[in-house]
Amino acid sequence: MILNTITLSNFGVFAGKQTIDLTPTRSKNIVLFGGKNGAGKSTLLEAIRLCLYGQSAYPELTSRPKYECYLESKIHADPNALIQPLFASVSLRFTFSEEDGSHVFDLTRLWERKSDSKVIEQFDLTRDGVPVDDVSAEYWQDFVRDLMPLGISQLFFFDGEKIQQLAEDASDQQTLAEAVKSMLGLDIIERLHVDIGIYRSRSLRAAREWRENEKLSALEDQLEAARQKLQSAVGEQHLALLKVDETKEQIAELNVEIAAQGGNFAKNRERLVLQQAKLKAEIDKHHEAIRDLAGGLLPFALVTELCSSLKKQLQVEQSQANAQAVSRSLDKIKQRLLADLKTGQLKESLARSPRHVRDQVEERLLALVSSGSGKTAAKPVSPIHSLSLEESSQLQVWIDQASQIPGRVKDSARALERFYRELHACESDLAKVPPDEVLAPLVVKLQNLHEQLGRTSSEALAGAEKVALLQQQLLEIERAHKRLCESAAESVGVQKNLALAERMQAALSDYKNEIIRKRIGHLQEALTECFNLLARKKDALRRILVDPEGFSVTLLDKRGHCVPKSQLSAGEKQIYAISVLWALAKVSGRPLPMIIDTPLARLDSEHRQSLARFYFPLASHQTIILSTDTEIDEACFDGLRKSICKAYKLEFDQQEGGTFVRTGYFWKGSNEAN
Repeated sequence: MILNTITLSNFGVFAGKQTIDLTPTRSKNIVLFGGKNGAGKSTLLEAIRLCLYGQSAYPELTSRPKYECYLESKIHADPNALIQPLFASVSLRFTFSEEDGSHVFDLTRLWERKSDSKVIEQFDLTRDGVPVDDVSAEYWQDFVRDLMPLGISQLFFFDGEKIQQLAEDASDQQTLAEAVKSMLGLDIIERLHVDIGIYRSRSLRAAREWRENEKLSALEDQLEAARQKLQSAVGEQHLALLKVDETKEQIAELNVEIAAQGGNFAKNRERLVLQQAKLKAEIDKHHEAIRDLAGGLLPFALVTELCSSLKKQLQVEQSQANAQAVSRSLDKIKQRLLADLKTGQLKESLARSPRHVRDQVEERLLALVSSGSGKTAAKPVSPIHSLSLEESSQLQVWIDQASQIPGRVKDSARALERFYRELHACESDLAKVPPDEVLAPLVVKLQNLHEQLGRTSSEALAGAEKVALLQQQLLEIERAHKRLCESAAESVGVQKNLALAERMQAALSDYKNEIIRKRIGHLQEALTECFNLLARKKDALRRILVDPEGFSVTLLDKRGHCVPKSQLSAGEKQIYAISVLWALAKVSGRPLPMIIDTPLARLDSEHRQSLARFYFPLASHQTIILSTDTEIDEACFDGLRKSICKAYKLEFDQQEGGTFVRTGYFWKGSNEAN
């Protein structure tokens, strides 16, 4: 399908009749609209939806009066005109390929305000210039809806709010489930399943005479009530789960805020205070050790050469003193020996010996004593220090100990340096601890959130139990209803048709589950590929899994670990949402144009460049972008230039009181595509 032109007549902010060419070329698929806020970008997307689907495009317009009031509000109001327009219209021309070839369709939706305040709507449809005669005019809207189902169009026509909803919704599985059902046409299967059930009940009611008819009606009433209760309980559980996820996200955001305020340091306050006291004690201990050394032998370590000379001098003096002591001892022995030889016991002993023996002994003893005295004689050294032997020995021990002092001082200095560095880091962390009055409100809020999380988790758990109980009750009622239906069938002779209807319902359920299972596999691959292509952090996620039953999404990193969606950055959530829509569109297999309104408002420059490079040129064979000048800026425009076939600017003219479409984008003289 290709949108060729759109014609707006007095629609919304667009004044008068304006026709816009939307046809892409084979090599350039992008049609770019630029406009300031309020210029009519969203109005343009709204006009396309309204022209295609009418009241069906707006589920909130549940009644015809509300829809007519909406149509009336879309008739352009010119503040400068005396006579206001009474009608508005939107026309679309598009090319659609069918089995017998391509055809050009023209759709026109026109409405007029009558004098009685009523709004008359008219819808026209032609194919190749001829009114469509395959179906009557009253079913033309259904014909268009079959060409492009409303549910499918939501995957191709979306705005920034849709992206934000998918990005921020804590439980996006419901949105994903609805999109998958629309994509696969499962809503038709579900309607058929319900219709068969209605057929079965009506077949039984046809036998009015059957005696159990009232009981069957009562069971059907119970069945309908049970289904409504279950639906309500499922909705309540869904809301409870949303509250749980929202509370978890609030807790995560508050933890980030607390950390930014120094909360992590506050958690370690006591440990830091103890560490500070311990480090100061160690520093004091080493300072005391150095002071003790300074008051003791440290001065000797400053004059090592002098101490070495002193030690040598003391050793010489001590050696000389020892020699003198030995000499004195020998002199005393000599004197005693001479005295003994002359007058003592030795003389008496020698007196009994022959004279020549006595003379030889005396001569030898005298020679020995004289010889010993000669050896002790040495060149005297003048002593410098008058120290006792004990004092000299103690002084030499101190000199030896003083040689070890520099090493001990260096060890203490290194230890002091290390302890001072640790103390500085510790005191720096302590300085980052915020005052209690800063953190106290945040901590109280965090405690309240944890209490709220406990309550909501309990509510969600109770909701799950309630759903399980109601499901069991519904199952029991369905079984009783089935038994009664079978009994009724036997009575009225429609057992065969009812059995066939039951098999058809089972077959529809099996078919639905099987088609979901097969397409979910394709969706997972497409979603993983799209996200990893658009994400700034390449290979941040290895796979994205989708549960075929509950449609819950699981994000896995490259190590296979689960990554909660809440841990993604705001930009990554936006990229995830766009990837979901892109993957669903790809898997749908529908060659439809893509219309995107303000898709880049919440993205940083890198993610914008990634979308401009990989998404917009590849999203579809025709991509219509509605942007502000801050989204598709000059840098982004240059990246898209090769893919832009047409560029328009929506300008609101104050004097004319309306928006007009001009060719070209925001920047004059920048060689925009036309």
